[in-house]
Amino acid sequence: MKEMLSRLIRWMSGLSGCGVLAIYGYMVVWGLPRGIQDILLSELKERGLIVEMKQLKLDLGGGIGAWGLRLYKDPEKTQLWLEVDRAHLDVAWLAWLRGKSLFERASVANARIFIPVGNKLLRLTEVNATVEFFADRMEVLYAGARFLNAAVEFQGSIRLNGLPSGLEALSVRGGESRESISAQEAPWERVVRWLEEVKQSPFCHVETQFEVSTRNPEEAKVSFSLNGERFNWREAEVRRIHATGSYRNRLLSLDVFELEMDRGGIMISAKVDGGKREFYAALSSNMDFSTLGSSIRGRWGESVRRLKFNELPVVNARIFGSWANEKLQYNIQTDIDWRDFQYNEVQCRRLFLPLGFDGNRWLVPEAFIETERGILRVDFFSSREPSLVRGRAHSTVDPRILIGFGGRALDLFLQSLRFMSEGPEIQARLDGEKLADGAYKIEGKASSVDLSYKGVNLKQISGDYVYQAGVLRVDRLIVERPEGRITGAFVYDFKRRKVSLENMHSNVIIPEVAPAIGEKFVSYVVPYRFDSPPALKIDGVVDLDDRKKKLETDLTIEVIADGNMEYDLLKKTFRFEKPQGQIKIKDRTLTVDLRKSGMYGGKLVGVFSSELVSEAHPPFNLSLTLNEADVKSAFVHLFDYKESTGKLEVKLEMRGGIGNLRSFLGQGKVNIREGYILSIPFLGGLSSILGTFIPSFGFARADRAEADFKINDGAIRTENLTISSTLFSLIGNGQYDFIRDNLDLNMRANMKGLAGVFLFPVSKIFEYNGSGSLKNPVWKPKLTD
Repeated sequence: MKEMLSRLIRWMSGLSGCGVLAIYGYMVVWGLPRGIQDILLSELKERGLIVEMKQLKLDLGGGIGAWGLRLYKDPEKTQLWLEVDRAHLDVAWLAWLRGKSLFERASVANARIFIPVGNKLLRLTEVNATVEFFADRMEVLYAGARFLNAAVEFQGSIRLNGLPSGLEALSVRGGESRESISAQEAPWERVVRWLEEVKQSPFCHVETQFEVSTRNPEEAKVSFSLNGERFNWREAEVRRIHATGSYRNRLLSLDVFELEMDRGGIMISAKVDGGKREFYAALSSNMDFSTLGSSIRGRWGESVRRLKFNELPVVNARIFGSWANEKLQYNIQTDIDWRDFQYNEVQCRRLFLPLGFDGNRWLVPEAFIETERGILRVDFFSSREPSLVRGRAHSTVDPRILIGFGGRALDLFLQSLRFMSEGPEIQARLDGEKLADGAYKIEGKASSVDLSYKGVNLKQISGDYVYQAGVLRVDRLIVERPEGRITGAFVYDFKRRKVSLENMHSNVIIPEVAPAIGEKFVSYVVPYRFDSPPALKIDGVVDLDDRKKKLETDLTIEVIADGNMEYDLLKKTFRFEKPQGQIKIKDRTLTVDLRKSGMYGGKLVGVFSSELVSEAHPPFNLSLTLNEADVKSAFVHLFDYKESTGKLEVKLEMRGGIGNLRSFLGQGKVNIREGYILSIPFLGGLSSILGTFIPSFGFARADRAEADFKINDGAIRTENLTISSTLFSLIGNGQYDFIRDNLDLNMRANMKGLAGVFLFPVSKIFEYNGSGSLKNPVWKPKLTD
């Protein structure tokens, strides 16, 4: 082949100048013939370089331009080492014909290079390089590029002594770029993204010197240094970054890596021995990483932002291991020693945390954190195979310091706590399979004094607890407040937003402690106002997820009160004296079964039910019976009328929408006895009129006043109002529009006995109609109509 090319050159020398230029121009524009390309590639192959090129062209200076150049590891071209989109080769044609090297120099200007690593591709941009070729080596006079947002420079020598052998195979997906590789396939992709977030470009300079052979690249000699100053990563400022390292005889050494921040820094050293298949790394840090809080994303960033260091935190870590027998084994040991810092607003004197991890097991022996008001001691162990997690803790610190470590549900619980003096005493035992999936259980005892939970102040609290799968159960609960105590058990399901109360007894002010159970429970109990704490027995479930169509709420509250309870109904505040009964809440239906109560000096029983919905006028049903009530007390409260006497009995059945008076429908019966005619407010004017005809009429004692009534369309109607005494009776019918306060009532007075016989012919004189306001009606004789 070489002889044939020599003849071709001698033949071209015999051509005219025009012919030579024509052939030369053809190779400049259309490229070198396939035969010549094969000769050049064979030359490179003899030097141990397996190369293919998409196209080769002569340039005007006699050199060769190469496009789509690929360098392979093996003759079969299955393992790609290097890809360059464009390069230039200086060729010594005449020297080559005399038996010397064909290639003198190669250069690359502003090119891109893709280097396969495993099944990934590293990309170098803005590549500029100059390489000289000798018979047995290549000298890289200079090579510079941008790689991962850094400026990289190379200088060194490559011995051309044959094809490589003994290296592990490297597989690459042809044509696949780094951008198309998912983070799951390439963990280093995260590092790439982090470096791309550095504000300055380049943020550092890397200088590398090397000596390597094509036959034994693993025996290369490489040294490098890295330096950078004053650049920003996300919102954090880095003062200085420095590193030096080397590679000799399969020993990769990171002599030092230093990162200096405004507060403290990090120093790392590491060695990887490819011959012994061992590695070792050490880290020493006093960097205040809380300054990186705004730069770190996700849950870790949230935790870091809760930290504040007054003294720089100390962290020392070591890792060593091997990959002998194709199995990676390693051991990590870390000592954390922080002093004088805050986390979640808890002032801490010291945190000491020894930690070990061998790829399968985590071990934390005798860790502790000391705060101004207590100390937490922890032992912890977990393993992947078998899946196991164990731990113990004893604490007298504020447990809010653990926010961020146990999941959102536990965080919400801890954030609702406040301790006024010292932290609670907590004993905890952890058992389970793994923390990540919530497959664990925490149980123990807890007690505290002078605290608040969800804004509810407590003197003392104690109980046994179990937390598992997002559910907190507390047994043998004792809660003390100034006015009384709560005992029993409860279960708080954070995931399903549900509270279960079991055999709870209370004599505290329920509306004040209701927020501890949940906002929904507050809305249930606030309408009931007691002047002294009632005795309650509570059982059931409260569903706090109001988005559901059907709630799982099923709550029963037994009430025995020694004092009075107030409840607002129909724009009036009613007082229930020493009520006893049951409050039942099922789904969104509230039922109050009043089994015994005093009202207006009488006895009241009844049932009230309503729908706990957000509509303007939730529906209700009411059934009550009032016996032996004092008329004066009732009329003062209902009508602000103070001249009443007698005994009152009422039976009432009613339904409608709360607040919508026109929707009320009902019926009932009212009975007043042992009173006076004048004592009935709306008859006051009539009593005065009849008193002019019948002496002492207004002061006559009534034996009975009774009526059946119906409620409809905003009015109370009766057809049989009867008020009677030994001398006379009043008989009436009509209605009272309680929305417009308008009375329309017909009344007739009948005398009894001999007086009734004599006055019967003129009885029409005693028929009257009352109209207008209930407090001040206008009475007119019906004869004038």
